[in-house]
Amino acid sequence: MEGERVLDRSKSLLVVFNPVAGWRRPGLLEQVVAALEAAGATVVIRRTSTRGDAERFARDARGAGYDRLLVAGGDGTINEAVNALAGSALPLAIVPMGTANVLATEIGLEAEARVIAATALDGPVARIALGQVQSAGRDERPRRFILMAGVGFDAEVVRAVDPRVKQRLGKLAYVLATLKLLLRYRPPRYVVHANGRQFTAGSVVLANGRHYGGAFVCAPEARLDRPSLELCLLQARGRGAIVRYALALALGRLHRQHDVAIVATREATIDGPVGDPVQGDGDILGAVPARIAIAAESLLLVVPDSSPLLR
Repeated sequence: MEGERVLDRSKSLLVVFNPVAGWRRPGLLEQVVAALEAAGATVVIRRTSTRGDAERFARDARGAGYDRLLVAGGDGTINEAVNALAGSALPLAIVPMGTANVLATEIGLEAEARVIAATALDGPVARIALGQVQSAGRDERPRRFILMAGVGFDAEVVRAVDPRVKQRLGKLAYVLATLKLLLRYRPPRYVVHANGRQFTAGSVVLANGRHYGGAFVCAPEARLDRPSLELCLLQARGRGAIVRYALALALGRLHRQHDVAIVATREATIDGPVGDPVQGDGDILGAVPARIAIAAESLLLVVPDSSPLLR
């Protein structure tokens, strides 16, 4: 088994640790660090205390002599590191400790300390394509994402979730935000341009990976190592359609719905109510109108030996 193999390389790793996410899996990081140090690795830990710390720590690590950067946190913390490491030669490894841990599911990483340590130290490195969100009319630099970006109901839920409630309740915080939002939600109409065509939809997801919100599959053909996005158009609008789509996603049948279209593309522009949020990897990355596209820079991602990305 991969988790039982002998770790025989001495490397220097910087661990960026989000303690807010860490309470969900107490002791996991300590076990991972112990396994790394027992194998002869040098481990330096930096703890985040506010939004932006993970990106700053990861940016500081570029060119600082580390062999790998290990992010211990959720998908939002990982996203910050992704934005710092895009285009660099420093590989990113992860310790899944967040609410959903979609990236860990996508690469097939088990939440077991020995497996995580073995992967972080000796796992193969895959070159990953990234997406990016650029809000029109704004001077901010594009924000990159590794998993997915979306507008519509899912982005409104992300915006509505109170971070303090999320810290206490985890996934239940999203359920509560969803129920509250459904009572007052006015379904928008988005106009999407991609591949020289125009589409309309009530919600839009651009998927870089197969999974969404955990183990649910949104775009079966998406792959992180392919420089293409799967444009998922949820064409129906209204509360009933939102509930139906959610149930279809839970049952693994979202892509089979008659009013869901999936189109492979490298970029898409989205117009709609100005200022509507654009979420990426579970955080708000921009606002409508926006251009969402494959980024010029790629990412080096450490994956398990058994990862589907290696098939």
